Amino acid sequence: MGQNQQLKQQALLEAENQRRAESLPALERDIAARAILAQLSLNEIDRKDLVRRGFTAQQIREIGFKSVEKFQKLTEPVNNRFPGVNISGTRLNNKSIGGILIPLYTVTGEIVAFQIRNREQSKSRYRWLSSTWETGRDNGAAPSLPNAENPLTFSYPQLLGVIPVIRSIGLAEGTGAKPNLAATRVGQQVIGAAGGQWLSSPELLKDGLERWRADVIDLYLDGEDPQKPQVIRRWVNLYYQLLEWGYKPRFMYSGRDIDELEDLLLLREIDLDDLEYLASSKLPPPPPVVSLARKLYQKSKHFTPNQTQCNRFLQWEIPETGLENTLVGIKSALGTGKTEVLKALGAWARERGLELIFIGYRNNLLRQTCDRIPDLYHVGDEDKVFLDSDYHKAICHHSAGLIDPAQMGNKIVILDECVSDLSDMLTSKLTAGRRKDGTDSRQVRLAHIEELIKHSHGVVALDAYLSDTELDFLRKLRQFDFVHKLENTFRNQMNVRMVNQKSTVTRAILDDALAGANLLVTATTQKYCENLEKSLIRIGIPEANICRIDGTTDRDDTIGLFFRNPKAYLEEYRPQIVILSPTAESGISIDLAGYFTTHYHFHLGNLGILSGLQFLGRYRDFSAPRVIYCERQGRIIDGNSSSFSKWVKDEFDRQVHEDMDLVFMLLDKGAADEAMKILTNYAQKEDLWLKLAHQYKANLNEEMKHLRELFVEAMVADGYTVSIDPEDVDGCDDTDDLMGRVEVERRVVQSRRIYDAPDITRLEYEAIRNNPSANELDRVLASKYYLTQQQLPGIMETESYCAELIQMLKYNHPALVKQLETYHYLLHPERAEIHHLAAWLPVAETGSVWLPDQLSRSSLALVKVGREL
Repeated sequence: MGQNQQLKQQALLEAENQRRAESLPALERDIAARAILAQLSLNEIDRKDLVRRGFTAQQIREIGFKSVEKFQKLTEPVNNRFPGVNISGTRLNNKSIGGILIPLYTVTGEIVAFQIRNREQSKSRYRWLSSTWETGRDNGAAPSLPNAENPLTFSYPQLLGVIPVIRSIGLAEGTGAKPNLAATRVGQQVIGAAGGQWLSSPELLKDGLERWRADVIDLYLDGEDPQKPQVIRRWVNLYYQLLEWGYKPRFMYSGRDIDELEDLLLLREIDLDDLEYLASSKLPPPPPVVSLARKLYQKSKHFTPNQTQCNRFLQWEIPETGLENTLVGIKSALGTGKTEVLKALGAWARERGLELIFIGYRNNLLRQTCDRIPDLYHVGDEDKVFLDSDYHKAICHHSAGLIDPAQMGNKIVILDECVSDLSDMLTSKLTAGRRKDGTDSRQVRLAHIEELIKHSHGVVALDAYLSDTELDFLRKLRQFDFVHKLENTFRNQMNVRMVNQKSTVTRAILDDALAGANLLVTATTQKYCENLEKSLIRIGIPEANICRIDGTTDRDDTIGLFFRNPKAYLEEYRPQIVILSPTAESGISIDLAGYFTTHYHFHLGNLGILSGLQFLGRYRDFSAPRVIYCERQGRIIDGNSSSFSKWVKDEFDRQVHEDMDLVFMLLDKGAADEAMKILTNYAQKEDLWLKLAHQYKANLNEEMKHLRELFVEAMVADGYTVSIDPEDVDGCDDTDDLMGRVEVERRVVQSRRIYDAPDITRLEYEAIRNNPSANELDRVLASKYYLTQQQLPGIMETESYCAELIQMLKYNHPALVKQLETYHYLLHPERAEIHHLAAWLPVAETGSVWLPDQLSRSSLALVKVGREL
């Protein structure tokens, strides 16, 4: 090889190392794969081998089997980023292996990888075609897909000249003969996996099963499988995983491999007992359900960077290609300087006539970001001064409709705290409901944000807990030319003590406060923040020494300074104790080292783990000890409790179907036909946002079931040193008594406020419900309307209506509200019918994919029962 050629080769290798061989998407892989197949042929030896195994000439052509020889050359260069192509694109990296080239197909028919069936039986029979075989290309393209899973292959019998006769789906080991011959001989759609490793590609398997829409899954065992303990263990684990996903798996066995079976009558279903008998040994026990759910949960949190660093402060160089049609994902721990990176990006953008558009989820936090980044100004429904300027802008996603997608060509979307941003967009109650024009509020907002992303110059997503889940979602919203994924692996060192008794932590706070210590306290409920402040005042801490930040105080001017610049606030007002609610769980950076002696945190079962991790990082002095109380389990209040996104979706769908069934009982024939059209429209919609919402909901359910365990696991993964108190440590009864008295007083005051509040209309109630900036008085008004007009209409006309009754219903015996509501509708089924149709039909007419997000389901069953009575 000449010197020029060597230099060219080296340049290509260096370029490949720099981009870390970003995995090609399926469509680009398919183009390269078919270009390879077009240059190859099938020799007579390999053809006869395939015919001997049972393939027809048509099937050989349709599948695309080809022959490769040692060091196979190509006559025309192909994309060198396809796995198995050398750096110059002129040869396959099969080295000294010759045999049959086997294409692997996605469920939608793209070829995404190849395996080689070696002609020499003395060597490994099947090998992946991979670029990593080439010397010096450790970072070359591997068969794994953008989600890091190995490809499966999907065989359609109808494409191989066979009419499918079985509705079930088959799973057969391998990628060549077995899945394809099973598809043709049995007449069903079959999924193959190299080495039978379906569970190494759970997302692909789940997606394929969902697309093919069958309940029964046939697991085709090879003839010798029962004598192989490792293989049986793999089959049994797959069996239980499919059960967990909601399918009906069944073992199919004939004593022979499926591709060698000539008489289908020999194929029979066997159960676990039969399999244990055939194996002549005890089967492995079913894996705990939690471990199966946990594996998918952890996978959804995984991040696969193509560039890494380990720096105390994040370093990022803007790509030489710029950011046009580029997605950048940056994962870096809290307090590692992501804001400084954004400052530099802002200056870079200004020089090129570009603007940054920060899309966040809390206006107060966005205003703080504006104070830290030059030329960045806040824009909102009540703050439009800079809307038409050429400055950088920060806007809450609730107000994103103010920005015209057609004007986004020179704007870069910034999703700082990306995971929290997307989660709030999908789950916040403030984005649910109907707009004045009858359209679905959440769907309209999400569609607009999607248009902003699609029309933008580029997108930069940053988060300490960024994962492939978020970046894959953004990539599906828009086809980017370039994707850069950077991870800073630096981890902050922090000492955390996990306490088992809530009163123990509260007692420590009270004692430390009396000793004059400066304390930071965070809690996941506003109620606990209020009660703790009152308890501190009760024991003699001056109210002026306490700064409490929550939904009732965040509009105070002095608190506004805290949001803009916490360090300046602390230096000016010198509070002894700062109490933060979820209003300040993320985006706040307290950079005054040594100010607080201890950070106490209460995780009370109402929020997921991300909120707790965000709270722990608010105080940037990581040397200060953290003391945490966390509930063992959280609360799942909507009845949809699966840890698997498919089951979450199925439960939403079930709710809609049940509602529709009952609606048919209430409507005439014409209206029922119209309702059926609505249901069909809902069922056929494939919405990427909704799919992400299902994943987030499944993850949250898993966290709620194992809240403390997963919280500890996440802190350890962040590099924290966690110690856990012994289980038998008693709590502090006197502290419980103090907090209990304070809570009773709070309920009395709040009940009186609700009772004295003026009445509002339904439109006013919905306006407050959909207003992210609603103040505390507005929320009291909404609480009164919801209790007295929606849950218990007519209660205000009763003699017993008073503040004490509100306290009993809202706080002391909340279950009684539902019982009274049920009793009311049983006595008046016609009101239940009116209530339901008024809530359901306007929503359903929008054809929204977010139907379960909005439907009021409480009255339908009561209509049926009431009519029967």
